Amino acid sequence: MGEVGLRTVRNGSRVLRFRAAVIGAATSQRGSAPRWSELVVYRLEDGTYLISKIGRSTVAHHPACARVNHRMVAWESAAEFGEDIVRRVPCLDCQPDLTPPIDPQVRLETTRYRAIPAMTAESTAEALTESRAVLLMPQLVRDVLSQCAQADPAFSKYAEALTPAKAPSENFTRTG
Repeated sequence: MGEVGLRTVRNGSRVLRFRAAVIGAATSQRGSAPRWSELVVYRLEDGTYLISKIGRSTVAHHPACARVNHRMVAWESAAEFGEDIVRRVPCLDCQPDLTPPIDPQVRLETTRYRAIPAMTAESTAEALTESRAVLLMPQLVRDVLSQCAQADPAFSKYAEALTPAKAPSENFTRTG
C-alpha cells in the first residue's frame, strides 16, 4: 500500500482533508483531447475507502451554442472558479473566438469534482464499475482496480475478474 499522508480532494465545491494512502490512480487524458477523467482510490486510516472522480474539460462555447448548460461558467467569472488558468479550445459546433480579449459571455465547460465514500473493497469496486460487465468497463476503471488489487488484498478478486479467461485448448485431428 502507498504511503499514508494528508490528502485533499474536492466534492463539488467542498474541500475534504483526510489521512490516507493512494491505492489506485489513473487518467484517461491522451494527447490533446479536450476532455478527460481522473480517478483516484484512497484507503483511509480507519480501513474505509474514498474514490475521487474528476472530469476535466478545456472546451469553450459561444453563449448561444446548443451545447451550453447551467453548469458552465461565463469567461467573466472564470477566475472565481479557477477556470481562467486553463488553456481553452473552441467547441467544434459553435467555434467561439478565443483570441484575447475573450468575450466575457463565452461559456466554459468546468472541472467537475466528486468524492464517493465506501466502507469496503466490495462497495468501492461496485461504485467504480457501476455494475458494468468487464468488457464494457472503461480502461481507466480496469487500471485503477488492478492497482488497488496490487496494493490491497481485499481487491484481489476484482483483479482476477478483469483477467480475460483463457480459451480452452481444442483438440483437433488433422486428416489428409
